[in-house]
Amino acid sequence: MFIAKYLGILNKVILINNNKMKYLNYVLLCVVLLASCTSEKAPTFETGWYYIAGKDQVDSVEKIKKNSQDTFYLNPTPVVTVPHIKEVMIYSGMVGNEGLQVILNEKGTKIWADATNLYVRKYMGFVIDDELVHVQRIAMQNLYGTTTVNEKWFGKKYLEDAAAKLNLQISQGQQPAKSETSKKSESSK
Repeated sequence: MFIAKYLGILNKVILINNNKMKYLNYVLLCVVLLASCTSEKAPTFETGWYYIAGKDQVDSVEKIKKNSQDTFYLNPTPVVTVPHIKEVMIYSGMVGNEGLQVILNEKGTKIWADATNLYVRKYMGFVIDDELVHVQRIAMQNLYGTTTVNEKWFGKKYLEDAAAKLNLQISQGQQPAKSETSKKSESSK
């Protein structure tokens, strides 16, 4: 809108009624609008766990870990997200650090078990609101459906806010989509 007004004013100020100049202005306007529409934006990451990928992976996205200068490359496809989470609680660790305990639902537990089996001795990152807040090395397959997110910089307020926000999203019914099998069995009732 601003550019269109500017071009209109420019034509009046210069007092050029030459169609070639007007045509050039409109071509420039189209180029600017096209460039703004096609500019690549980094994808937005929903809250959840992601595979840490290599820098050379074609679709990996660079993220700087919150409260650090550490750069990681995330696979943009999430492993588990809010619809796979049953509950988030604040826990106190053995060394006094508090963190988030993320308890997965049945579907999330199965996905997490497969993902952790695939990524043993590799890294995954936890994202909250498009920010990479935690990175951890996967030591072994996790069959239990619980994960922990803990960083030294987590304060009590941050943990309370994050847990409350995630639990609110969970309570608002953001559940995983039903599989085709469960849809068919419900419709046959």
